[in-house]
Amino acid sequence: MFRRLLVPVDGTPVALEAVDAAIAIARIGKADIHLLHVIPSFPAVAYLAERVHATRELYEREAGARALAWLGEAREHALGAGVACEGDYTFAPRIHEAIVDVARDYGCDLIVMAAPLRSGMVSGLFTREAQAVMQASAIPVLAWR
Repeated sequence: MFRRLLVPVDGTPVALEAVDAAIAIARIGKADIHLLHVIPSFPAVAYLAERVHATRELYEREAGARALAWLGEAREHALGAGVACEGDYTFAPRIHEAIVDVARDYGCDLIVMAAPLRSGMVSGLFTREAQAVMQASAIPVLAWR
């Protein structure tokens, strides 16, 4: 059975459903959950360094506050169900790589992530990030739709 689950959260309803699915799995195996929100790195422009610095600080502050709110909501679900849970956020240029790296660094043995289906011509395919995690990870990935 699984001991430690990584659950990426992004504030969407389907991500919270993935948290609830992870909680159900964790309760069966008495596992704990590590929540993660990955914030895309702020792109820098060298010739506007002074303006970009102030904008970057604002971006990081606001994105961090949103991340903490989303992580807090997900954490409440887990703790309310009696599942040990911690979480954090990070800035990274490639979201899928950060997810895989954190899962490895925290010793997770399952990644449970939201993977809603796309609409239109690509209906039936996983989201780009979920697909990238599945391809890059040596750790099993449960894709929640």
